[in-house]
Amino acid sequence: MWSARGHITDIHCHLLPGLDDGPATMDDSLAMARRAVADGTRTVVCTPHMHPTYPTHPDAVHTGVARLADALRDAEIPLRVLPGAEISHLYLPEMSIAQVRRASLGAEGRWVLLEVPFRDWPPELPRIIRTLGNRGLGTVLAHPERSEPVQDDPFLLQPLIALGALAQVTAASLTGGHGPDAARTARDLIDLRLVHVMASDGHSADWRPPLIMDGLRAASDHMGTSTHHALRMAEDVPAALAAPMAPAA
Repeated sequence: MWSARGHITDIHCHLLPGLDDGPATMDDSLAMARRAVADGTRTVVCTPHMHPTYPTHPDAVHTGVARLADALRDAEIPLRVLPGAEISHLYLPEMSIAQVRRASLGAEGRWVLLEVPFRDWPPELPRIIRTLGNRGLGTVLAHPERSEPVQDDPFLLQPLIALGALAQVTAASLTGGHGPDAARTARDLIDLRLVHVMASDGHSADWRPPLIMDGLRAASDHMGTSTHHALRMAEDVPAALAAPMAPAA
């Protein structure tokens, strides 16, 4: 089999119903979950937008994850769901550090998924990464390959990675689902060793499905190497990012 372990962890997926521009109903969420499981995903971090347009509160995410977990169990869909969020730099100042931690990947974890805007390049990104780091939180940059400034200059990402941030590319970008510029930039970032994790950024069962395997195959073909490194981007690395923070000694 292409994936020996077959346990993909998707750290960026809009799976919770009724919170943002993801699925509208629980049935829609379950349809997405079925597609994710069929594709090899076994764990999803539910990451609704936390943005001025979608001012989702962490409590709503945790409640939604509990409801979805019950529905998945009742429907006999073998998918583990965890809380998280995709946080906009515009909304981050509205959040307390306790809320940010509660919105981290896996909840009370070590890593925060920060949305990279598609059209502008916020000059405050280095400061945000440093500030989160001073609070013991790492930054995962969501879909930088879809950012027009990064498409123009992939090296924009290097100073942020040097500060300790990680980069998450979207699987559909590698397969052309977000256009040729995103596909080219995803490959460029891989070549520059600036990609750490791949996720689906799924929003629906059909329009933007929660699929990762085809993106992994495309990444492996581009790298011209074994599947091991590509699989790490969807199995080992995201599983570690969503793991709970170890208690202080």
